[in-house]
Amino acid sequence: MKKSSWTQEEATLSYNKSIAFPIKPKGFRVSSIELPSVPVAQFNHSNSESYERGKSEAAIFYQKEIEKLRNEYAARQEKLLIILQQKVDQVLSELDDRLPTLVVNMAEKVLGGIELNADMIRSLVKSMIEEFGAEDEKLDVFLCPDDLNLLKSLSDNDKAPDS
Repeated sequence: MKKSSWTQEEATLSYNKSIAFPIKPKGFRVSSIELPSVPVAQFNHSNSESYERGKSEAAIFYQKEIEKLRNEYAARQEKLLIILQQKVDQVLSELDDRLPTLVVNMAEKVLGGIELNADMIRSLVKSMIEEFGAEDEKLDVFLCPDDLNLLKSLSDNDKAPDS
């Protein structure tokens, strides 16, 4: 048997070539590996639908991812804010405990040798309250017992009627 070498053209059967069989064929079948042709309008419509479906699925997926990230960052932020608030509360508590003693000690050193009269003490206390106290804020003023008694006597004198 003779081997024949086929070229690309010989391997491709086209409609305009004749084929001669040495023996009459008893039957044959023609098959194609090509997909059936699709009208352009149907292809464009199908392509457009696929594109929109993919775009929609991607948008939904990334929206879920963004929401997940937002929730993670919100949880981290909340945790950090709680820790920060605890630290602030701790510092403020320490200030509330230490600051009055510090201020009193500083005032004693600065004013140690100065004699204060009643008017000076009253004006000093009033100016401190006006400067540091807000209307709705509780303000603690620490005085030595002698100065406190002096202020109490001054307030009693203010309430007494003039004679």
